[in-house]
Amino acid sequence: MSRQLVLIDPDEPDWRLDDHTIEVGLRGIAAAREVLRCHGKSAGGDKPDTDHPHAA
Repeated sequence: MSRQLVLIDPDEPDWRLDDHTIEVGLRGIAAAREVLRCHGKSAGGDKPDTDHPHAA
């Protein structure tokens, strides 16, 4: 097998997210998960979807 193409150089800091952007993103993900969790309960789904590989 040939060597894989390097898409992002891990030593180059230009593409890295700053701490504030990471924090905002994580809060957004947490808020979205909460909305989905509450929606599932109100839609009659009391238990998480265990068939889905990303079920929390």
